[in-house]
Amino acid sequence: MRVLLVGTQHGADIRGATVAVHGFARGLRDRGHDVTFVQAARPEHRAPIEGVRMEYTGSTRKSVFPALLALRRVGSYDVIHAMDNAGAFFALRSRVERLPLVVEFHPPRVHDEPFWRAGWRWR
Repeated sequence: MRVLLVGTQHGADIRGATVAVHGFARGLRDRGHDVTFVQAARPEHRAPIEGVRMEYTGSTRKSVFPALLALRRVGSYDVIHAMDNAGAFFALRSRVERLPLVVEFHPPRVHDEPFWRAGWRWR
């Protein structure tokens, strides 16, 4: 099966999300699937995975890269697994194009602090 994994932004720090997504790509590869992994990463932060086709967007800005990921050609894939920010764009596309889609959304973080102490972005 041809699988397209659409990840999030990969920065300099290797955190849990990166470890999980790269492990997922390796697991699919080990089961014999043809895996393409697309994510936003600067050239110095790119981490290739042996046996997985890696593609990157040119921008890592949070306001731009989800749209760049979601506007890619996807007609030849059997399954698209979109994670985090690009998932909403792929969900909209699947309503029109009938994409074979799995979308993973993450709930927003809830901050437990008084309103007057919260940073401007939470107001």
